[in-house]
Amino acid sequence: MAALAATALLVAPAGAAEAPTRAQYVSVAESICKRNTAANQRQLSAARRLIRKNRLKPAGRRLNRVARALMVTVRQLARRPRPTEDAATLGRWIKQLKQQANYTRAISKALLGGNRFRASRLEVQRSRNAGQANRTVLVFGFRACRVRQ
Repeated sequence: MAALAATALLVAPAGAAEAPTRAQYVSVAESICKRNTAANQRQLSAARRLIRKNRLKPAGRRLNRVARALMVTVRQLARRPRPTEDAATLGRWIKQLKQQANYTRAISKALLGGNRFRASRLEVQRSRNAGQANRTVLVFGFRACRVRQ
């Protein structure tokens, strides 16, 4: 009986999952990002066209949708278990992705307010953050999870 109890303590609980390998994490993350990327690309290209036509409010509404969808994706990625050796790097990357969503939301607000100059300035900051996020996870070889600059 004591040996059985000791064996039960050594076995991991059924609900606890082991940390995935880097390849497993990349596979899961890519599938999550792929769903978001396809939908957001249409919204972003439409927003760019609207900005060129100086229709800032409709462009701001489109970007607001993009920001909300990006936050949903970031939350899904944040909930996924991370490889233990890459946990710090992936944590930093997820923070940078949250910042991307915040920049996109701020650009949306600027456009809705008719402030094209502020939106342009925020876009430069968003683009810089996108480059940092991409460099952070360069070793993972993401394709769909790369942030478009």
